[in-house]
Amino acid sequence: IGGDVSVFGTDAFSVKSGASAKLRILGANFPADLKPADVVLGAGITVKNVARASGSQIDVEAEIAPNAIPGPRDIVVRRVVAPAAFTVYD
Repeated sequence: IGGDVSVFGTDAFSVKSGASAKLRILGANFPADLKPADVVLGAGITVKNVARASGSQIDVEAEIAPNAIPGPRDIVVRRVVAPAAFTVYD
């Protein structure tokens, strides 16, 4: 893995539109200074808070808009992508 950030996925398989969610993002070499803007979960999902648990996982609190389009979502941490890592459902 080396020293670069890697994103493997999340502990949640799906989140409901119109709800709040806590997701644990799994990976490697996460920096200690992550901010909500560093984590992107797709259109209609706002990351409200990031709490770093370790270099291999981060916990995020997110709000999923009621009109978030259902389907698979990527997780992006500082431009590193885990494609189709979880799903939004209606």
